[in-house]
Amino acid sequence: MPLGLLKTLGLSTLLVTSLTFGSTALEGEKKTETTSQTSTPAFEHVAGPDGKVLPQGVGRARLVNKRFKGTNGFDADGHRVDNGTTFASSALGLVGEYGITKKLSLRVLVPYVYQNQVSLNYGRLTKSEAFKKRLTAAKSKLAERLAKNGELCVGYENCLAYINRGEALPKDMAAPLPSGEFLILRGGKALDREIENNLVQIASTTPNDGTIGIGDVEAGLLYNWFGNETWSLSTGLGMRAPTGKYEVPEGQRPIGGGVYDAGLQLNFDVSPLRGLWLSARGKYEYALPIKKANWHRPSEMNRTAYNEGNPNDEGGDGTHNTQILTKRSVGKDYLLKANYGLGVISASLKSIAVTAGYWDVTNRPVYHDNVEYTKASQVQYQTTGLLISGLPYRLPVELEMDYARPIGGKNASMASSSLETVAKIYARF
Repeated sequence: MPLGLLKTLGLSTLLVTSLTFGSTALEGEKKTETTSQTSTPAFEHVAGPDGKVLPQGVGRARLVNKRFKGTNGFDADGHRVDNGTTFASSALGLVGEYGITKKLSLRVLVPYVYQNQVSLNYGRLTKSEAFKKRLTAAKSKLAERLAKNGELCVGYENCLAYINRGEALPKDMAAPLPSGEFLILRGGKALDREIENNLVQIASTTPNDGTIGIGDVEAGLLYNWFGNETWSLSTGLGMRAPTGKYEVPEGQRPIGGGVYDAGLQLNFDVSPLRGLWLSARGKYEYALPIKKANWHRPSEMNRTAYNEGNPNDEGGDGTHNTQILTKRSVGKDYLLKANYGLGVISASLKSIAVTAGYWDVTNRPVYHDNVEYTKASQVQYQTTGLLISGLPYRLPVELEMDYARPIGGKNASMASSSLETVAKIYARF
């Protein structure tokens, strides 16, 4: 995953995601302490704005567990496609947050990926559009070589027909790959089947278990420009450092992005009805020219290894085995969410809130030595969530669950659904 696993997983929020529900209740508790025993409670539900900072002197620790599973992606036209793989991954995130002032919060995230698995279904794989494109390209490359040799067939079109008819080579032949490696085609075997079997064999070298460990660490600040009982406006700034493993063979699926990223977040929240908050969030990130990241070309014969062939040899594509990685343009992340406190319906439900939303994520294109390697991808999700809070009962703990389901996208090889569970604890300092 060239963009880094944590980004793909969605744990990588880059900026301070401000207190959801909690700060409203905490401030409510503070008010209640200074009023008489006969005063009205400071809140009747736990719904609140997404873009609200923590109260001054209040800290929050969050333990995030996020699980992902996917079997499909989206092509350039937005059609859902099956690439013959099933992706399953899980990550923990330890998040520390603190209200520095009444308007400013600090957040630090340390993620840890503990599951990074891919399994292949060979029946689905050979029927996938991605595999068919690789098969067509391999046949075309071989047809060019046979036409150049001129012994078995004359001309590219005749040689391609020779392959598709299932004709056999009289003896073993080493077919060059763009990487400078060679694919051995056995003599006496039907060429069309021989090429397909080799591609399946290469795909089988993808390990089930990929890279695990600490991902890219993030830190950010959120400033609340204005906030009251009906609306809130805030801005966040953040940075992500490339602490996650990136320089590993692509088949082992890196868990770091390889570059320093800076980001800007904008939040606007409004409460048009009692108990209901509507939130709009935009996040933008850009790679900083602080550190050059190297991309090492993977072997086309073994996805767990780097390329040892010479791409400058005959049949190779002439590129370098080690190239400079850059991420261009701006990554975008938009969220529209409705957050409703059930305490409005019944006092017995005042500790529960439900959410529903629409989430649109655009990942940046990736370049190797200034040549586009991965196109910009986009995925849209439908989200639903549940919050159970102990704050109405003066218990400084919360449990939140959010589910995201992909509903559309473009140029995304894998679009995974996710289930996020977050345990939160608050403390005053």
